[in-house]
Amino acid sequence: MNRKVFDVFSDNIVKIFPHGLPRRVGISLSGGVDSMALTSLLSRYRDEYNVGVEIVALTVNHEYRKGSRQEAEEVGKLVAPLNVQHKIIDLKWNLDSVELHQLGNFERLARTKRYQHIQKYCYDYDIQHLFLGHQLEDQVETFLLRLKQNSTIFGMRCMKDISSYPSLPLYPSSVKPPIKIVRPMLNIRKKDIYSYCRELEVPWFEDHTNTDSSLTFRNLMRSVYQKGDIIIPKTLTQQHILQVISEIESFQQSIYSSLEELRHELNRLGQIWYDPATFRLSLLLSGQILKRYHPLVINRFFYEECYKISPLKSYHYKFTNLDVESAWVKSKSTRSIYSILKRVVFGKGHPEKFSLLKLNWEISSYKDLGSDCVNVSISAAKYHANQPLPMIELALGHNNEWSEWVFFDNRCWIRIKTTDEFPIFGHATIKIVPYVPKLHSTAYNMFMESQPGNCLPNKILTNIPVLLLDDLSVTGKILGLPSLGMIDTYWKNRIQVEFIPKNEFDQISSRKSISSN
Repeated sequence: MNRKVFDVFSDNIVKIFPHGLPRRVGISLSGGVDSMALTSLLSRYRDEYNVGVEIVALTVNHEYRKGSRQEAEEVGKLVAPLNVQHKIIDLKWNLDSVELHQLGNFERLARTKRYQHIQKYCYDYDIQHLFLGHQLEDQVETFLLRLKQNSTIFGMRCMKDISSYPSLPLYPSSVKPPIKIVRPMLNIRKKDIYSYCRELEVPWFEDHTNTDSSLTFRNLMRSVYQKGDIIIPKTLTQQHILQVISEIESFQQSIYSSLEELRHELNRLGQIWYDPATFRLSLLLSGQILKRYHPLVINRFFYEECYKISPLKSYHYKFTNLDVESAWVKSKSTRSIYSILKRVVFGKGHPEKFSLLKLNWEISSYKDLGSDCVNVSISAAKYHANQPLPMIELALGHNNEWSEWVFFDNRCWIRIKTTDEFPIFGHATIKIVPYVPKLHSTAYNMFMESQPGNCLPNKILTNIPVLLLDDLSVTGKILGLPSLGMIDTYWKNRIQVEFIPKNEFDQISSRKSISSN
């Protein structure tokens, strides 16, 4: 059995990394049977096929009960014979935190904190791939849970063998590549993992809080049957589910292929414009395009393009609620992007203006050489003067070092440093806020008095990031508009500002495997 499991695992690794493992990889190691089997299999694969690869096993000490640090150290002893480095990441809690005492939230809080700390360690030690021990039963459970929640066809693909990290990155992707999650055991059964560990005498700590996988499967199946609008055969087995997931993956590939064809066509015709400086997107779509491409392709196209400019933190979840064409159980809603476009082009042609995904949409129809077309303009919805604004504060240092990168309003990256030429003395703080005409138009007019060129209209400026200076002599002075590359004349030689817009939607995990670095 151990050779069979290893062969399946090896085939999975080759599929994910066709040119070999990266020089350094990480493993999330709890000490349970899944993560211990993963560590054993990966170290064995390295010794047989990729000698020299550095494996770092990361164990998180949640520090929520006495003796947890010692338990983490014991886990390290289990993997010592496998020539694997072991690192313990200690979580620090605010004992006065109200959330910490809300037991219903602790698991979610711990998961979020765990992922954040592991991500930072991976960035600091140049680990770009983190391996997780999810196996076949975990995949089946994910499928049933998403089926019960009426996920879209994209969500029903479930966990992928390689995917994006589940926390916001700490750096722009052009500065440091984002961390990737690798799951090479999704087609290996739990009972085979147990057999593998017993046969090779791989030790593990049994977590008695885990529910028996067969019981979980039966309970989830029972809850799915009770959902009246979903009809599935009661003889459905785990193998049937895996076959459905495989077919969904094949279908998704055809959607993504058509999506690339659509994007190439619009770029070739010059019918899509994206301005990263003002976070605006414009498109021209013909009626023929709406007829030729599947609704899923149209919706997915807007899903990826609007991601660049939307400040919405729950963007993926909110868009899923709109994407009715891809829902597992069909809805009669007409609020999807495709249905709105179709109504404007092929209906009475009335223009539509609405807010969606924290974006302002303007959709209107026109005729081009006798063909029905639609013009789509999208920009970030403005913040009102009376509502709390997203704000980041950066204290200016005096050592000519860059600040940390900050991800502002879920739309762009900014960092600042002072220069040696004109050192700054005293206390000075820079606030980064979105431009709101009622709050900032007067300060903007004063700022533009020292700038070449004409003032831009408030409609264009709305929601772009603004640097405001607070020091001993002034409060709320506009220091610069980083997305436009404009800095106050007096400060131009005193600070440097870098601005990077949010990267395009990352689909590498959905479309193809990746090679090693």
